[in-house]
Amino acid sequence: MKEDIDIMKRWLAFREEEIATMNEEDRKYLVHFDERFDNVLKCVPENSHTQVKKELDNMYDAFMDYSTHWNEKHYLAGFGDALKMVIGVFSEK
Repeated sequence: MKEDIDIMKRWLAFREEEIATMNEEDRKYLVHFDERFDNVLKCVPENSHTQVKKELDNMYDAFMDYSTHWNEKHYLAGFGDALKMVIGVFSEK
């Protein structure tokens, strides 16, 4: 099983550039973090901007780590399922 995960991770790295390419459909789901962070900072007293910006940046980093983890996990699971189906079809013949 470890070998399967390693192969799938290498495949994910190989496909990373294509997966990261955005089209018009993808752009509809952009979060626009910078714009949202600026809007939050407008609601905060000037003397708190540095601390709030630091927390927003930490939140962004945590969100990106979270998204990366779950995207990779689900992509690998889906790829693994597809691989098992293909192997199953060829095993039956």
